[in-house]
Amino acid sequence: MKRLAVVLCILMMCLSLAACGKDSEEGGTGTTGHNSSEGKGNDSEVEVKEEKETEDKDAKAEKADNSVISGTSWTARDGSWMTFADEENYAWYQDRTVTDDNYYAGTYEFYIGEGALKYLTVDLKDYGVTEAEMQRVFDSNEEYSLDNLVCMTARNRSFMLDGAEQLKEEKEISYYGFMLQDGGYLDIANMTTGTYYGFTKE
Repeated sequence: MKRLAVVLCILMMCLSLAACGKDSEEGGTGTTGHNSSEGKGNDSEVEVKEEKETEDKDAKAEKADNSVISGTSWTARDGSWMTFADEENYAWYQDRTVTDDNYYAGTYEFYIGEGALKYLTVDLKDYGVTEAEMQRVFDSNEEYSLDNLVCMTARNRSFMLDGAEQLKEEKEISYYGFMLQDGGYLDIANMTTGTYYGFTKE
């Protein structure tokens, strides 16, 4: 399902620029997973080498650059409002005038450019996105480039709905897409569901 959703994301990216500048429909959540590596060895030298490779693969491919989006707020056409209070915490409200119910809240990691590509193809490799596929997206339209590629993982610690907490444990949701219009528009998709989100910076 992850792979199918991501393929749909890539296909939609190739066709969706006409909708850029207009907020896309909201909705959709999901979770993400991370790979670990395993190895076999018959002597200590091989085991040490494979142990190092495992540590390298488990380590973050790139450090998040939350400063890019920290302190900003974004509004979608349906009235939902996403805000990044600082370099650690974010919240996404169904209605910007109601901040004590119907929202997601937690921490986040935000990547842009080369860092986003590495995070997308290494840390989130379970989704099957490759650099070759992303190059095709870049080539599909001049508005899409490595420089404005973004990837974000939200680690939701709270999901309030109709006055009741819906989460019993932290839930991760990853998104990727592009920061367009000189940083004023986020065109992103949920990597699990393939649902698109369009946000205009305030």
